Amino acid sequence: MFAVLQILEREKDIFSIIRERLNPSKPAISSKAVRSGAPFFTVTVKKNKNGVPWQCVKTMCGRLSQRLLVVGDEVLPDGYGMDLFEPTVLPAKLILNCAVEAFSRCEAQAAKLSVCIVDRKGVLSSIIDGLVMHAATIKIVTDKSSLYALTASDIMERFGATLIIDDNISLAKDCTAVITTDISLLEGSEKGVIFAPSCRRNTAYHNVVTGDGIVMPEEYVRIKPEGISPLIFACALHELSGVAVLERSCFERIFLNSSPVSIFKIARLLAREAG
Repeated sequence: MFAVLQILEREKDIFSIIRERLNPSKPAISSKAVRSGAPFFTVTVKKNKNGVPWQCVKTMCGRLSQRLLVVGDEVLPDGYGMDLFEPTVLPAKLILNCAVEAFSRCEAQAAKLSVCIVDRKGVLSSIIDGLVMHAATIKIVTDKSSLYALTASDIMERFGATLIIDDNISLAKDCTAVITTDISLLEGSEKGVIFAPSCRRNTAYHNVVTGDGIVMPEEYVRIKPEGISPLIFACALHELSGVAVLERSCFERIFLNSSPVSIFKIARLLAREAG
């Protein structure tokens, strides 16, 4: 579960000030049901003459005060034990899905294609099977070898394919593509097309694929609070409310070195890297 914080501005006209004095606004909290997941809560407070009543916000949010999405650009203050939700899992799954689609549209033979997945925490272990039909060599760099051992066993049984699993980042060298949950996990000498959830502008890599936005089912679009990023909301639904179906979603927009491109251009780039 998580909480969405909505902060209302204090009205400044004389009639609103008088009304507020006679009948002060009270903070409100409501819950929203989520299909196939835990509900989320919306906490609505109004600023007073001293600003945002942060202690009231903290009290109302309770244990969800460290799982907050905030409408607008209000910054959470220090000292109250409140934190913004920061996605760590779904963006990595979305970039993997992007890579799978690009590989599926690549005209190069699977025998010439290789991919390395750099996933230290094992968050992608259950959804990499889509790559098996499109790349002959699949390497995994992870600290969660037990999770990937289960994946390898399943893939061997279903497809007769093998995975190369190690914790050494050097495994990522000389592949057609590298898919990473975080570009900072790479050492800088990897070649090929780099798929990462996000990337700083100054990087040593020449072909970095990232994404933004999300294409998600309409039933979740309808319940998104106004003023909250669709991607952040989807990440909260998946990571905090347990909506598993969103792990099969796609980025709404794809970028190559920060420039928008189509999935077909990425597919052609993979074919060129394969030689």
